[in-house]
Amino acid sequence: MLSPITTVRSTTTATPVSTPTGVSGIPGSTTEVGGVIKAAMPGTVMSIKVKVGDVVKEGDVVLTLETMKMENPIKANKGGKIKEIKVQPGKFVNVGDPLIVIE
Repeated sequence: MLSPITTVRSTTTATPVSTPTGVSGIPGSTTEVGGVIKAAMPGTVMSIKVKVGDVVKEGDVVLTLETMKMENPIKANKGGKIKEIKVQPGKFVNVGDPLIVIE
């Protein structure tokens, strides 16, 4: 014998969750602490778009990170001069690994 189908409706509402500073929740986003752009997700560095000494503006793409077969642009969270590049193409990075230092 089959049971009747019952519909259940939730009476609660969703509560927004705040996002930590420097993390947008969007794939490819980065955290930036003291001028260091850090990986917000694990992935493989596909290409580096800047070199030491380049001047970048906030929002400029500095490298491309492949995550789950998708290429994600990593953007500068602040303007400044590229002081150090801590990764190279083909290198796998984990969450929180430093990628680029901006001064």
